[in-house]
Amino acid sequence: MRHAPLDEMHHSEGGFTLVEALVVFVLVAIIFAMAPGALRLGQQSMQATMAASSAADRLAALDRVEGWIASARPIFERDRRGLAQIAFAGEPDRIVLVSEIPNGPSGGGLYHIVLDARRAAGSSGLGLELTIAPYRDTSGSDETDAFASSAPALSPVSRTIARGYDHIGFRFFGTDPATGSARWLDQWPHTDRLPRLVEVSLRPKSGRANDSAFAPTKVVALQLAQK
Repeated sequence: MRHAPLDEMHHSEGGFTLVEALVVFVLVAIIFAMAPGALRLGQQSMQATMAASSAADRLAALDRVEGWIASARPIFERDRRGLAQIAFAGEPDRIVLVSEIPNGPSGGGLYHIVLDARRAAGSSGLGLELTIAPYRDTSGSDETDAFASSAPALSPVSRTIARGYDHIGFRFFGTDPATGSARWLDQWPHTDRLPRLVEVSLRPKSGRANDSAFAPTKVVALQLAQK
């Protein structure tokens, strides 16, 4: 059996050589030098993921709103004078309607839905505020006359689903009472029918080009409108 020389055994038990120690120090220095860059890259990746999630949430909310507009119900209520009017109001910066929400805050059923373009306090841009409340027939009450200008009064839930826009507006396609022809109208004039189409226009503020992919101008066809 061959035995290792005594000096070779002493060398193997003596720890790192100078060259090995220098290699370790160099590797440690490289790792520390790369760490800040890796940390910044991780932070940027997290921010991008959060931004994408936020944009996806806005897109999903806007898609749901479009679905509610498309399924607006031609429900009629009577005012104090006994005159029937449809539970829909359309203005350049506001829509009020009744639609069915299968999984609403109070369970499935009909809901008052209000969409408002508003400038939030301390904000330089416009936001789209959504207010919903379980539907109730307000026939014969003062609320029916004020339906176009007042939010639902029964357990309303409000949420800003989009913000930071230069312009948020609505237009309505249907018969112009003045001419009898069908065209786009800034305000819905009829109390006996729904518009055929509703245009939702959102223009992001300059410098926020990424939002334009999630909030273009969209045209929604109302399924129960008179043809």
